[in-house]
Amino acid sequence: MQAKSDPFVRDLGGFLKYLLAYGQGSFYEVVAELDLSLTQIRILHLLCRDTEEASLKWLADETGNSMPTVSRAVDGLVHRNLVTRVENPSDRRAKTIKATDEALEIAGRLIGLRLAGLEEFAQSLDPQERAALAAALKPIVEREDVAPMCASGAVRRPQTAPKEPLNA
Repeated sequence: MQAKSDPFVRDLGGFLKYLLAYGQGSFYEVVAELDLSLTQIRILHLLCRDTEEASLKWLADETGNSMPTVSRAVDGLVHRNLVTRVENPSDRRAKTIKATDEALEIAGRLIGLRLAGLEEFAQSLDPQERAALAAALKPIVEREDVAPMCASGAVRRPQTAPKEPLNA
């Protein structure tokens, strides 16, 4: 069955489009001021929330972009001092990418703006709508793959092992 013919998928898509647009003017203004591509923003979010450091291959896999596209995006981020790229001493072809403190601040600011828009939407709901939406979301936000994304929303330096071995 195609998604277009599934009313649930159509409604879910419309709701998500609405949420991403509702009260998000400030978010889009900041994104425009930063003059970063969507790939660069996604890379920053990955490095600021999902892992402390990563290989170009992992970033390409996670963003769904080619290695050359990710490499160019990272080049721009390195040039702006938003990430560091370090060669692996045992394999000079392998690079480890890590967000700088400035990148953490930018990612935190963008997440804060998104959350502010969602807060504005939540405040527009009447108590019954809010209760119904909370009840519908409960089993979804408790899923193992979703729950970590529902934490504080704050950018943090993850305490995880690097994605992809450093000699990859």
